[in-house]
Amino acid sequence: MRTLYARMAQLPPQLQMFMEDCPPELAAKRDRINCRQIVTRNVLALAAGVTRTVCWNLAPEIPGYRDRLNMMGFLFGKLALMDYEGTGLTRRHPSADAFALLAACLDGTTHVRRIDVEGRPDLYAFEVSRVGRGPLHVLWAAGDAFTGEDEPGTPVDWPWPHPTAHGLDAFGTRVPVQRDGNAVRVRPSVTPLFLSADPEAVPRH
Repeated sequence: MRTLYARMAQLPPQLQMFMEDCPPELAAKRDRINCRQIVTRNVLALAAGVTRTVCWNLAPEIPGYRDRLNMMGFLFGKLALMDYEGTGLTRRHPSADAFALLAACLDGTTHVRRIDVEGRPDLYAFEVSRVGRGPLHVLWAAGDAFTGEDEPGTPVDWPWPHPTAHGLDAFGTRVPVQRDGNAVRVRPSVTPLFLSADPEAVPRH
């Protein structure tokens, strides 16, 4: 670990982003990747028949703990949902907001089904059935975890017979949705898109 930190500036950015005191732009990219993967991995698990998932890395075990030479911290430290402010566990990382958003969107879910899309093997699409709530689809496109966010999404006309359509991405940002009859035009990218008939509420803290 000492050797890694001594050579940090020469290391690939895909490795630097897991290290303490890495450039801010790499830390932000690591946060965005974490947010995306919280959504994609949970949705894939639910579609495979898993009925309950748990995000194990809530926060450091004690306030103020920092050890840049700790191997477990190097592997998993950047994946924590929260951190301490003083002695209070009140600081939320972007991943905590993504986790809360996913939980809110999936509240009442009884079944998640993957939808095969002819001619688009890169497209991941899922239909979510929820008790007492309107339809929800989750879509994203395959891409490189590190560089994929720089690629524009490929437009797709998505069947949508419902009277209203609302888009929300994994970061809680509203996404414009263009209607055309019984379809909507969306641009799935590596960032998951929640498509619903009702506007999903973004959890606030």
